[in-house]
Amino acid sequence: MEREESRGDDIIRFHYNREERMKRLSSEIKYGTRKGGILKGNRSLIILLLDVLLIIIIYVIINFFTGAERTPVVDGYSFSFRGFLFEEEANLSLKITRVEDFESTENELTDDNLVEVVFSAEGKNIEQRIVELLPERKGETRIVRGKLNIQTSDILIYADISFNNRNLRLSTTIKPE
Repeated sequence: MEREESRGDDIIRFHYNREERMKRLSSEIKYGTRKGGILKGNRSLIILLLDVLLIIIIYVIINFFTGAERTPVVDGYSFSFRGFLFEEEANLSLKITRVEDFESTENELTDDNLVEVVFSAEGKNIEQRIVELLPERKGETRIVRGKLNIQTSDILIYADISFNNRNLRLSTTIKPE
């Protein structure tokens, strides 16, 4: 690279030629050294992906052990039973959802359209009996609510369900809120 310097008036001037300088550089310096692969060259991306993976694993483990709501399906209906204690009463709800669409007598009130629910507490001589219509269309939901005066927590509550000559028993443990 030629240097053009000029002196005069006590000022030194230097001429810089970029093209000549770039010709003399090696390719590693010109373009930088690149590690192979997208992950090897980007450490923060690896950390981010590991964080996301860890969050997903923790979420799956928590859902597995806490138990996502398991709903049994019988004759095209799914059932979900929950309860909580409030002022010495167990407030109960049974959610019935129609998951299959099949022929029914929608306008006629027959025993096939009715569900009988009996809420009872283990070890106590109390129960509540409720008769309700089953959901008529696919995706429709009915909620049957009941109350039992139990005055204690950590007690097992049953929902005995009778419909279409079928019987089903669900249970839940009442814990104080």
